Amino acid sequence: MNQSKPISKNVFKVNLLSVSARLLSGFYERKVSQRLSVQLGGNYQVREREIIFSRSTLTKAYTFIPEVRIYSLARHQAPKGVYLASFARYRYLEMETENSGLGKEYGKIKSYGGGVLAGVHALFLDDHLSLDCFLGPHLTKHDFEGLSRETVKYDYFSLLFNTLDIRFGITAGIAF
Repeated sequence: MNQSKPISKNVFKVNLLSVSARLLSGFYERKVSQRLSVQLGGNYQVREREIIFSRSTLTKAYTFIPEVRIYSLARHQAPKGVYLASFARYRYLEMETENSGLGKEYGKIKSYGGGVLAGVHALFLDDHLSLDCFLGPHLTKHDFEGLSRETVKYDYFSLLFNTLDIRFGITAGIAF
């Protein structure tokens, strides 16, 4: 790599793993200094889908994720190389579920939280093709509206009792 050539400051990316969940997912990352970048991401559920291992259907879902990344100076500068990131996350879900004792229920789940990530962001083809892999824990608070405690326990036992979760992904995109 030619060190005198300026690296791309902007990256548009899509999460390759979200396609299997029927989500449109996108991210915009912007370099703000040699070691620092900010990213805004989100997703939207394209159509209704059943939730695996439950009797529920998501009818609407979206998420917003702002993030700050600090890149290592070992060999590269932002937005390329190894990084640590902190992020906030807001998720909104609407669902319907079949509860054996209560019949059909409709409800909403609003989740607020944040966490940290470690990742590797590579740029290829003269620094214009982006591939980003990340993994990290996050803590989340969930607000349930219109769902009985029994339904939440059956379908969302991990949301009810565990507020620690893992965020991971692989994104691909265009840098400019």
